[in-house]
Amino acid sequence: MKKSFLALSLALLAALCVLLAACSEEKTPEKQDGDNDEIRTIYQMVRDDLSRANGVVFVATRTQDGETLTSRYVVEGDVKSNATVRFTSEKLCLFDLSDQGAEAPAERKTTLSGSVVVEGGVVASSMGDELDAELNSLAFDVRFDEANLTESSDKNGRFVAKVAKTAEFCDKTAENMTVQVDYVGEKIVAFVVRYEMGGTAVEAELSFEEAGK
Repeated sequence: MKKSFLALSLALLAALCVLLAACSEEKTPEKQDGDNDEIRTIYQMVRDDLSRANGVVFVATRTQDGETLTSRYVVEGDVKSNATVRFTSEKLCLFDLSDQGAEAPAERKTTLSGSVVVEGGVVASSMGDELDAELNSLAFDVRFDEANLTESSDKNGRFVAKVAKTAEFCDKTAENMTVQVDYVGEKIVAFVVRYEMGGTAVEAELSFEEAGK
């Protein structure tokens, strides 16, 4: 009887050891919130490679009277100094007012387009339709610091985080801001910031010079 009890105890102990060993197997974790050297290396790499940024593309989407309107602004350079801005912007068509009353437009939406040249932080020349955005709203100076970000993770060449301090991060007071950085080795291949301002959803993607140029 004692032998049987001892054998049963040993068998249960062996099974428990196998179970504990299986539970202790570690999966490759995502690196979280900048609390290790690898995450800090990612921050430094991004800061170093941001020097290649030479422009930004903004895509803004909003809803008006049930219609989705999209605007796109391609900024080459820095609007605080010298830059070229090319844009397209969807607008709702206005009703044609006359003595006979208001006549509905043939199309609900129309697209404005044009370009401006910025010198010394002011518009020096323009072509096409009038730019419908303030120049300072098209500035995008990024300060990629751990103090400005939260809930960060880095996995398979993609770093993502929420921006806790939007004004410190890119001089914009916005809501629901996130940042995504795709990279290969020590080179950024995509840097995208998404946020909301006044009911408009905005995606801003930095443009980069090719390495070696």
